[in-house]
Amino acid sequence: MDKEVLEDLYKRAVSKGYTKTLEDFTLLINSDEEVLLDNYNYVKEKGYGKPIEDFQALLTEKKKSRSLFNQADRKHSNRFFGIKFYIGRYQVVFGFIRTRKSR
Repeated sequence: MDKEVLEDLYKRAVSKGYTKTLEDFTLLINSDEEVLLDNYNYVKEKGYGKPIEDFQALLTEKKKSRSLFNQADRKHSNRFFGIKFYIGRYQVVFGFIRTRKSR
């Protein structure tokens, strides 16, 4: 993730009336295709010449799915499992920890 690019886009959004946090903006731009496209068109006007997929890669956490799996406590890692799949160009990751039933 290029934090500098994200912060610049966040400042633009704030100047247009956006009132939430940078973290909320990060989630929004990575989940709302219209917001992504608006920001992509903006950077294209400023001289960005790469395709939208490259622009989107700048805004996403590069090791997001791995970090989710690394969050499992080491002593419970044998009980941790995850599912990763794609919906269109969006990667979706679910992680689960199996727990024991209380007696």
